[in-house]
Order: sequence, then structure tokens, then C-alpha cells
Amino acid sequence: MIDFDLAEAQKDGVVEKLDAVVDVVRGFATSAEQEFGGFAGGAVNSGADRIESLASSLREQSVEDIVDGTRSVIARHPVVAIGAASVIGLVAGRIAKAGLAQAAAGAAQSRRAHQTEKAA
Repeated sequence: MIDFDLAEAQKDGVVEKLDAVVDVVRGFATSAEQEFGGFAGGAVNSGADRIESLASSLREQSVEDIVDGTRSVIARHPVVAIGAASVIGLVAGRIAKAGLAQAAAGAAQSRRAHQTEKAA
């Protein structure tokens, strides 16, 4: 079963990270507005608003409420749930692949720098 105390602690950590992301995105919105104009800044701010709304929603709900709501949606709309899970899986796979590629590139660069230092 679900350890709701652990899940609540993890949810709180996610909310804190989302709050930090909102701060970064708002800073980016300011830069975008200065460089590209009000439309770009507004679009980025809109994204920050949505992230902030998600963080607020998570902050206000218990993990049990989230689990119950998710179960309810899946029961009412199983095809949509399967489609959403597929999209989430695809996106997570792409992010993981990109992260692994970036890590490999960083490791290769580090090895080259180390070899250059040894040669010098």
C-alpha cells in the first residue's frame, strides 16, 4: 500500500521545487520581455502562473485526495488515462534520454580535459 506520510513529505519537496521553478521562470519572463517585448514576457509569465497554480493545488490537497481523484478520473475515463500515461511515458523517456546524452557528453569532455592536463 501507499505510505502516505512518506508521500506527503515527497509532495512537499515537489511543491518546494515547483516554487523554485516559478522563481526562475519569472526571472526568465523579465528577461524575455526586455529582449523580445511584452508578448514574449507575457507568454512566459503565463507558464509561470500555471506552474504556480499546480504548486498551489498540490499544497492544498493531501496525497490521499490526489490518489482518490486520480482513481476516480481513471475509472470514468480509462481511454484518456491510458493515452495520458502513454504521453507521460514518452516524454519521460525523451527527458531521460536527453539527460543521459548530456551526462555522457559531459563525462567525455571531462576525460578530454584530464588527458590534456596529463599531456601538458
